[in-house]
Amino acid sequence: MRIIYIALILFLTAACHQFQVFAQGCSIDYEGASLIEKTGQAEIYSKPDGTRITKYSDRDEAVCPDGTKVTNYRNGRRIVQKPEGELIEFRTDGSISYTGKNQKREVSMKGKTPYGLEIKEETRIIKRRDFSVELVYSSALSDDVMDNYIKAFYTELAREIERWIYSQTVQAGSVRVLLSNCRFCVTGYCAGKKTPGIEIVFMSSSSQNKSVFFTREDILDKKKHADLAVGVVEEFFGK
Repeated sequence: MRIIYIALILFLTAACHQFQVFAQGCSIDYEGASLIEKTGQAEIYSKPDGTRITKYSDRDEAVCPDGTKVTNYRNGRRIVQKPEGELIEFRTDGSISYTGKNQKREVSMKGKTPYGLEIKEETRIIKRRDFSVELVYSSALSDDVMDNYIKAFYTELAREIERWIYSQTVQAGSVRVLLSNCRFCVTGYCAGKKTPGIEIVFMSSSSQNKSVFFTREDILDKKKHADLAVGVVEEFFGK
């Protein structure tokens, strides 16, 4: 991942504001890198811009031309350190720790995008007589706001749930259907997720919880939304 992406993340808080561009131009990927040395413990690569990357079994360490050191661990933890001593740690739970010369601050990323935007939770109640479905786009379980594709799928799913409710003889009760949208997979609940996409979770006190997952590519194709929504309803409620 390019360190310019980290610079954008840093913009989310005044505590890190002075570092929003400190890693611009430095990359920790291996594009253009040449292997210059190999030992029993590590491989050392050099890039045309002067960046030097040392690859260990558990981490990659990059030293950028300006002296900034970036360490990416295999478990998702990342540390960025300036030559002057300032340090920012991106933890596996999505939180950020900033340590400066005279201060230390913690920033939680729960319910926020990697760029610091608050994620708005969306809730729709679909009801017939004494049976109701609460359809929730969960801010706590997502790392991005609802874009047009997510909104379109959410609307289609609500429509299909309503169609099912009015085509059945339903018993009194209530269930929750949660949408977890993990697009970036680097912060909060979504940190460490391997595949970007949407997980839809069925929660009921009277039956076992269920879940369905669709990739981001599935959601980007609006022509698939109707079929995806039908599949979710059949999995959760039956035909």
